Amino acid sequence: DWAARIQEHRRRRPASWPTVETTDLPSALTALNGPALVDSLGAWLVALLDRLDAWDQPVAQWRGRLDDEVSALVSTWSTCRGPVVVSGTTTTRSTFE
Repeated sequence: DWAARIQEHRRRRPASWPTVETTDLPSALTALNGPALVDSLGAWLVALLDRLDAWDQPVAQWRGRLDDEVSALVSTWSTCRGPVVVSGTTTTRSTFE
């Protein structure tokens, strides 16, 4: 079950690893003082699509806001003071028209 997997993942983390669980990835990256592991970028994207109500709206209503959010993340990421490693899920590529 998913909740048990998350608990096991948390239990295995070394105590010296600070952990931030958030969907506000740009703010978390801004606050970094060293290396980070983003687990997972896909979860951030799903949370963003949820917030934009993208699942039930035409692409034209949310695409610009999605582009702005992704651009803000890329901009923030490029200024990080330490390395950022990202995990993600394997997906097929889709294009929004």
